[in-house]
Amino acid sequence: MVGQVIPWTMAFLGFSFIACALLIIGMPPLSGFVGKFSLITALFNPLGMGVPAEAPLPASGWALLALLILSGMASLIALVRLGVQRFWKPEERPSPLLRLYECVPIVALLSLCVVLSLWAEPLMRYAQDTAASLKDPGVYVEAVLGTRPIPGPTTLESLGQVQP
Repeated sequence: MVGQVIPWTMAFLGFSFIACALLIIGMPPLSGFVGKFSLITALFNPLGMGVPAEAPLPASGWALLALLILSGMASLIALVRLGVQRFWKPEERPSPLLRLYECVPIVALLSLCVVLSLWAEPLMRYAQDTAASLKDPGVYVEAVLGTRPIPGPTTLESLGQVQP
């Protein structure tokens, strides 16, 4: 036999770790990439998509871009080293016991992350609308101030002299 046999539990946990690492790092096609891409897009075009940028990117913007890229590279190196050391390095310990129903949440959450990246447009539109409403809270203020006030309890009711 050539090579070493890897138990299915270690292979499953190793591949799940790889998927989570790629998600954290922000590599495509997972949803971490969508967030990182949105940050970079907002950095170069702060007024939003379709509106041309008026000024060149300041030095702080270039520093943020460099930090985004360098943090992804540092995370990639650290998580690859950790994953190789933990999951792929041959050791003389028994592999962990893993039942099939324990794999279902891992697969479900990683699948949701893939779905999140595939349907990123509606979520990004929602986030953009939320940011716009936070920037201009006039609609919210009008909705709150335009409601009919509810009368408060009378003095006797607040003192507890009225039976419920």
